[in-house]
Order: sequence, then C-alpha cells, then structure tokens
Amino acid sequence: MELLRRADLVDAFPALFRFGLSRAWLADLFGRIPRRGLYRTILSGVGGMLRERPATVPRIFLPPRRAVAP
Repeated sequence: MELLRRADLVDAFPALFRFGLSRAWLADLFGRIPRRGLYRTILSGVGGMLRERPATVPRIFLPPRRAVAP
C-alpha cells in the first residue's frame, strides 16, 4: 500500500515528491504514457466509492498506521 501511495504522490506532484527518481526519468515516463482518459477513469472509481463506502475514501490518502508492540 505504501508503494501505491508514493506512486500517487509522484504522479500528482512530481515537482514535490520524487522519492529518489530523477526528473529526466520521470519526464520520459510521463511522455511515454498517455493520460487521456486516465483521470476520468480514476474520478469515476472514486465517485463510485463515495456513493457506496464514503467513510473509506479518506483512508486512501493517509499513510498506513504502524502497529504498536504490546
């Protein structure tokens, strides 16, 4: 899950979050992958989640909680 969260941050805010990835590599990747329709697909999925399970949506954007040792 943490890897997906980081990937989402890099995709949404590449100037702020790169997690060790070079700007040149990211620019090449973003240039090779078409984004037409991608955001519409993501928004429709999130919209469905908001209708079906609205309380779970905020957890998508939060880092996972670490287990506390007894």
